Amino acid sequence: MRGLALLALLPAAAYALDNGVGLTPPLGWRSYNAFGGVPTQEIMENQMKWLADKSRMVDGVPTSLLELGYDRIGLDGGWNQCFPENKTFHWASDGTPQWNSAFPDPQGMVDKAHKLGLKPGWYLNNCGCAEHDLPAAEVDQVMRASVKMLVDQGWDGVKFDSCSMYYNQTKWAALINESSKKPVMIENCHQGAYTPGMGQWQGYTKNSTTSTYDHFLGMFFGLPLPGTEGPGNAILEKVTFDECKQNCTASGKDCDGFTFLSDEVEPKGTISKCYVQKGARRNNQDMSQVNYCSGDTSPSDCPFNIYRVSGDISASFGAMVTNLAYTLPFLGLGGMHPPFPQDAVVRSRPGGWAYPDMLEVGNLVNTTEDRTHFGAWAIMSSPLILSFDMNDTAKMDRVWPIITNKALIAVNQRWVGNPGRRVSLSAGAQQQQHQQQQQQPGHLLNGEDHKRPPTTPALPLQVWAKPLGAKTYAVFLMNTGRVPIAASLPMTNVSAAFNDGDTCIRDLYAGKALPSLKAGAALKTLLPVHDSAMYCAYPSTAKGTCDGPAAKDCP
Repeated sequence: MRGLALLALLPAAAYALDNGVGLTPPLGWRSYNAFGGVPTQEIMENQMKWLADKSRMVDGVPTSLLELGYDRIGLDGGWNQCFPENKTFHWASDGTPQWNSAFPDPQGMVDKAHKLGLKPGWYLNNCGCAEHDLPAAEVDQVMRASVKMLVDQGWDGVKFDSCSMYYNQTKWAALINESSKKPVMIENCHQGAYTPGMGQWQGYTKNSTTSTYDHFLGMFFGLPLPGTEGPGNAILEKVTFDECKQNCTASGKDCDGFTFLSDEVEPKGTISKCYVQKGARRNNQDMSQVNYCSGDTSPSDCPFNIYRVSGDISASFGAMVTNLAYTLPFLGLGGMHPPFPQDAVVRSRPGGWAYPDMLEVGNLVNTTEDRTHFGAWAIMSSPLILSFDMNDTAKMDRVWPIITNKALIAVNQRWVGNPGRRVSLSAGAQQQQHQQQQQQPGHLLNGEDHKRPPTTPALPLQVWAKPLGAKTYAVFLMNTGRVPIAASLPMTNVSAAFNDGDTCIRDLYAGKALPSLKAGAALKTLLPVHDSAMYCAYPSTAKGTCDGPAAKDCP
């Protein structure tokens, strides 16, 4: 029934965003991690210059980031004028967005990007001066006027954030498809909400005065996980709706609401799991606004090209590790934490990529962490969106060899039916004789933060792999711990292709071939604190050489 209702409201073109963009993970730069909520037109135009600049060398040749594929430049929050009179940024009577004085000529900024060969991206559903409680007619007016400006100014992409009330991704996509003569890349930035394959959740918040409940579509942030239950935070299994509500009521001030996965507002039968929570904060999510999309086809049936699977990243190694973990449910690893899909379906694919947020490369504590961060995003086919001040020569010097590594970019861009996956978590052999790294202020090692999903600190060695060809794989090893680790990886853990014969190995960081591994041998390396290694591996020929057909799939 719900599908029929949507068909009556929206054109069929909105159902699959087959706009021809995002067929490989996008590369580019966006303003927020570098400049927060106070970008300016001058800043944006200066960063454009550095994307197109050819004063630096790659393999001895003057090369720009643009030539390596970094062709998108995105403006984040901070562009809009905020009117305190009505707390909106659409003061114009027709709902047209209003720019602030830091952007005197938005059209000129877009035109400059195009002249440099770049694809500029805008930002809507803003967090600065977030808009709420507008009547439906005004919501429609604002969305249409916003899309008109997007199209008229010639933007090539748009990021829809999670703070204002314009959540309907299906309608946004339909309006853009109707209006634009060129494809526009759409980013769903709803902090993990409205992602492919998610079912409909029902939420109930308790009124602390009356103990009555208000219903909303969605769940709460930070659902209790097994082993984390406590007063007011419980997972009730195989209960009725009334039993779940009674549990929350009986908990008094220790419970602020409850939530469960169901299409029914008040299920008549048994609820598989009901989450009772203290400090519950609403995460609105009406899945009809993304067509209840599955994301298991290429192009995706979702109304966006890339989708955020996590909260905002921050400039710490632990935050990077945590955000990376949020991608797992979309890479075919079932049974991960709710509310994400529990099945083993690959939902990060051409036309619809899982995205753990912008890169913090250049903003972390050292080059080692920068390289590991870039390698982690590369191995799982994330969009590679830089977000440091490229006008900072010291930072650019530091990260240039990392962000221009053609082999890593090639790994990121390759699609052979799988976006990459985490193969294993293990302890590794810790090298205690080495000096431990001191924890930096705000530096969350192993993602140890009760607000984030656990990443098992006792298992700091992560192994990831991605197919590059029929028998060729990229292999990524990462040490998330506090001491160096001696890593040992049986290659048969990666693929049965390595069951027989020797294995050819190429170090993608160093850009050179390593001695082949004999049949049955493990890939071994010492990983310093927060360091990583990236290899290309493929079976040798019957003669034991590394010049067979599989070699051509190795970047």
